[in-house]
Amino acid sequence: MKRENQNKHSAAVRAGLGALVAGVLLTGSGCVLALVPLLATPVVVGSGVAATAVGTRTAYYHAKDFYDAIDQQDGTRLAGGETIEGVDLVKMLARGEAAFSRAIQPYGIETPDYVVLNELKRRGASTQAAISRNTGIADFPTNPQMNRLVQRGLVSPTSGAGQSRFELSQAGRDLVERTRPVAEHVRFEFNRRLSLQERQVLAKLSAKAVAETDSKATLLAGGVLGVNTDGAAEFVLAKNLLASRLGAEKLLNPHNLNRVEFEVLTAVWEKPELGLRQLSQAVRGQRPEIEAAVSGLVQKGYVNRLDQPSEDGPWKLLPAPRGVALQQTMKGQADQYTQTLFARLSEEERRDMQAVLSKMGRGVI
Repeated sequence: MKRENQNKHSAAVRAGLGALVAGVLLTGSGCVLALVPLLATPVVVGSGVAATAVGTRTAYYHAKDFYDAIDQQDGTRLAGGETIEGVDLVKMLARGEAAFSRAIQPYGIETPDYVVLNELKRRGASTQAAISRNTGIADFPTNPQMNRLVQRGLVSPTSGAGQSRFELSQAGRDLVERTRPVAEHVRFEFNRRLSLQERQVLAKLSAKAVAETDSKATLLAGGVLGVNTDGAAEFVLAKNLLASRLGAEKLLNPHNLNRVEFEVLTAVWEKPELGLRQLSQAVRGQRPEIEAAVSGLVQKGYVNRLDQPSEDGPWKLLPAPRGVALQQTMKGQADQYTQTLFARLSEEERRDMQAVLSKMGRGVI
């Protein structure tokens, strides 16, 4: 009877996750990129329905770490020696930051704002230079960003010791609290394909990568899903994603590429003569975004569009000579980018981090 109940429990969990993923895929925007509309949908857990909506409480995920058992059944555990490097890592992390930003956009903020607000919540009134130093992200935040937060009433300027300082307003504190459950659920979705051990590796190394080794998220929660760290674990995640976003922008901007254009271009590098249908499967984005990216790449001379109607779409894409040359240039630059991103990690830790990210990348981002 106990075995039968466990089987029913696992089946119910898989059914609930399947419904969640299927519902998102039907939107055409790629799992957590369309997360917010699903936050009001209860999830089936065991024989009942979670008392609260997805994203408003995650404690029931911690009641039983059933994802380890599911991983053993479906064979999704990480294969030894698997790594992800360079261009693929840039692409995956860019997707992750876009997913995080899109999830909190209904609250009028994106990842950079989330990091500033939560940094001020943690440390209190701070100068702009102190925020940059404490987050470990150079040239962040910018003056325009701080001005926007002040104008919106989320941050209040104050003076002390002859320096301009910023502190959270009550409106900012309220917004931090409202966005925390959404960020919790994004973290859950990012990590749900990982075993507990892999999540602990990811939590530890992510914290070290952004100088958060003393973070409550690491000391208390590790990689355990559902433990409330008062936003600390989500803050570490957001810092990693923001650092990866700013690094990716430094990589892409000189070549006049945005994130979706970069994804389309790498897909064409991997498989020339891609049609619209195959391209939509390879790139995590909405169809209008993909079509705009294709038009932009054609205008910039990175790809050629061959009008050849087929069951795969009205055209095919081929890498143009300029795009082929760019592939070789960006490979070296992307490898250097990953070295910089994980500069605080040892070589062994970097390999472990890349291995876990590789498995996570086969999930929702």
